[in-house]
Amino acid sequence: MRAKRDARRRVRDVLGYDNWLYRIAARTLDFSALILSEGLRTAIQLERLRVRRRNVGAPISVKFRRLAHPISLRPGSRDIDTLVSNAVRLEYGQLTLPPDAPRFIVDGGAYIGDTSCFFLSRYPKATVVALEPNPESLAIASRNLAPYGDRAVLLNKALADRHGTLFLSGVETGARVGEAGSIVVECVTIGDLVAMSHTGCIDVLKLDIEGAEAALFRNDAAAWLNKVDHIIVETHGPDCEAAVIETLDAAGWSHRRYRNLYYCSAV
Repeated sequence: MRAKRDARRRVRDVLGYDNWLYRIAARTLDFSALILSEGLRTAIQLERLRVRRRNVGAPISVKFRRLAHPISLRPGSRDIDTLVSNAVRLEYGQLTLPPDAPRFIVDGGAYIGDTSCFFLSRYPKATVVALEPNPESLAIASRNLAPYGDRAVLLNKALADRHGTLFLSGVETGARVGEAGSIVVECVTIGDLVAMSHTGCIDVLKLDIEGAEAALFRNDAAAWLNKVDHIIVETHGPDCEAAVIETLDAAGWSHRRYRNLYYCSAV
């Protein structure tokens, strides 16, 4: 897996993200990884789903070896790429924790529940609270998390640095909350989520909230950082990256970059 990641990075460094040759090379590497991880039949099935037009038929259920239950994907959407990153390339699987260690995990920006399904499968004693403000993605996430029973708690809310409401704009993995948009979304804070934990602690906090992480870390992060053990955060732009790193450095946290994510731990 590391060799494939290094090969992808070398190709990307030479060609750039937007180059069509890089996109072809990346797809080829993904397809190869799928064959090795899931077998040829699943790899072909996912490739066909990837190129189908959106909204043609119902979501398709696919079984991944690293997931305890099949997961539903929408043809022609970003769902397939997201699942490959999580269940094959293990984008969120780089924590070295015992399977029975995490008991309370928060999935901020759950999308279709893919990362939540991965965490619930890898950590069988954990409860995952998943937040997804987009009603369309929420419907698929509800379907995907249902087999995990009461270990999965799905909230149609956005994670923010304050209570109140914001507005949703964008679609699929690009959906985000802010001051403009067509859908009103209720906000919850990390303090609210800590209060849901029996231990008063979040073992793993995953954040993919499309830029809202900047305000989350800049505005009174000290009120919740000491109640979190590990953070996996995708930063969206230099300002967000600076907010996360500066706040964690000031608090004495360790952090390391893995692809587009920062893996962060309290010291």
